[in-house]
Amino acid sequence: MRIAMIALALVLVGCMGTPYRLPIPAEYDHAVYREVGFAEGVATGRVVLYYPIGINDVIERATKEAIAKNGGDALAYVIVQQKYSLFPFFGIRVFARGMVLRKIKPGEAESDYDRGRREERERLELEHGGR
Repeated sequence: MRIAMIALALVLVGCMGTPYRLPIPAEYDHAVYREVGFAEGVATGRVVLYYPIGINDVIERATKEAIAKNGGDALAYVIVQQKYSLFPFFGIRVFARGMVLRKIKPGEAESDYDRGRREERERLELEHGGR
């Protein structure tokens, strides 16, 4: 019984990972961030004979890859999708998709896209009474 309890404890401890907080501003300020475009990042991890290899940081790696594809600083409107495989080894593949945001540098000119988005936001705020 004692061996079974120890084995169970080891399995439960082995399944714990470090939490990862996505670099996403909850409500980003359009005066601070510029939307660069949508991107997708992919990362994989494996479990070989109960030993996780690259599992704990798989979401972080997928998110960072998506951000790096468009040269951004953060990711908004994130969708994370996980796919599991059983053969030849148990593994996980994570896809992170979202809008890449880049911090606007001081003195950087506003693009036509950003100007149109800002004008549309202002129009909607006026129509809906600033809500």
